Amino acid sequence: LSACKASFGVYEGDLVTLLNVYGQYQTYYESDPEWAKRHLLSEALLQRAFRVKRQLEGYMQLLELPLSSCGHEVEKLQRLACATLFLNSARRLPNGTYRLCRPIDEVRAPHSRFHLHPASILTGIQNEAPADFVVFLAAEGVGDRACLRHCTRVQPQWLPELAPHYFKGVDAQRAAQDV
Repeated sequence: LSACKASFGVYEGDLVTLLNVYGQYQTYYESDPEWAKRHLLSEALLQRAFRVKRQLEGYMQLLELPLSSCGHEVEKLQRLACATLFLNSARRLPNGTYRLCRPIDEVRAPHSRFHLHPASILTGIQNEAPADFVVFLAAEGVGDRACLRHCTRVQPQWLPELAPHYFKGVDAQRAAQDV
């Protein structure tokens, strides 16, 4: 199972991986009905990928943007994730945990340090540097750890560029430095 998962994983993270899986499924399902089963892809995963793709298409239509694939230019998709999830941005600390880039009240917050969720493709990308900055869809508890789910790797300079109203005057590199 882990070998199949790793074969689909991409450096950019979970969102791009999910859409890649769906794209490959679309390519092969008519000519090879057993393709998904052979690659250990569940119906639930494929349905989630379809919903994410349909949601992205809906946003494109709502914003009257041309509906086209980014192809191999996945930075466009990463930037889209960064622009929409900027409040859920986190920086990797020297100890390997992540801290939100936005200010948090550490006295009242139950968790101020997070790990990548064990299911995130970013935890298993071999021979690649860990993601220094990510945006994520959700945080949840896994055992006694707080984990970030559905993570996408982003560049720190995109935060003030894509969300200047929030990061105005804030150096994204320093926003999450451990104090």
